[in-house]
Amino acid sequence: MSAKVLVADDSAFMRMTVSTILQKCGFEIVGEAESGEEAIEKYKQLSPDVVSLDLVMAGSGGIDAVKGMIAHDPNARILMVSALGQEALIFDAIQAGALGFVIKPFEDEYLVSEVRRVLRAKKEQTVTSSHDKHRTPALEDAKEKKVLVVDDSDNARLLIRTILKKIGVKEVEEARTGEEAIRKYRETKPDLITMDVVMPGVGGIKATREILFSDPDARVLVVTAMGHQDLLFESIQDGVEGFVIKPFEPDHLAEELKRILGDNGDGPAR
Repeated sequence: MSAKVLVADDSAFMRMTVSTILQKCGFEIVGEAESGEEAIEKYKQLSPDVVSLDLVMAGSGGIDAVKGMIAHDPNARILMVSALGQEALIFDAIQAGALGFVIKPFEDEYLVSEVRRVLRAKKEQTVTSSHDKHRTPALEDAKEKKVLVVDDSDNARLLIRTILKKIGVKEVEEARTGEEAIRKYRETKPDLITMDVVMPGVGGIKATREILFSDPDARVLVVTAMGHQDLLFESIQDGVEGFVIKPFEPDHLAEELKRILGDNGDGPAR
């Protein structure tokens, strides 16, 4: 029996694109919606197996739509479709109950594989975060902070270090592996870790879990390449502060770093 899909996007072209790709692979498109409000109503009427949901739409956007669907059906399976650079909003959507995301423009095979993954995924408890997600701190908040940059790429570490220096962070430590990250965290107790996901040996997910297990107040920003959405979803469930997709605009990473470093941890507890 074909899985039933509701496609929600304020672009008629994107609705047609997503619907065509999924229909070719045997999915049944049971409905379309062009706003968050319409997506919620169509979900209630049609009870689809999965929803392809645009993140930014006119009127009630994707995040409110996720909340509305989850309120109606806690087992709703929702895949967010977003443009690059909207990681903070994706993070919010996953916190609200979405089970995955794809970034526009996407390959047909990738969209299909993510829809199938969301259909297989186990629903977990709602994720909570320790920060006020939309606060943009003053630059001076970051100046006395210490950051540990973890990445097996010399170029990536250099770029992140440069951005940190530009926003005023004076003390930056580096690690090339998950093992080294765990050791350096224990030795230096940084205010923030930027963590690559895929590294030789102990990867970023396992290193993050070990660090958060030893110190639940540790703060981690995942910085990784496209194609690791399943690992990113795991890291969000584990309690990271957010994520940024490579390749990123330096200003975008700088804003995420300032947001986290400027929050003194007085948001809701994990």
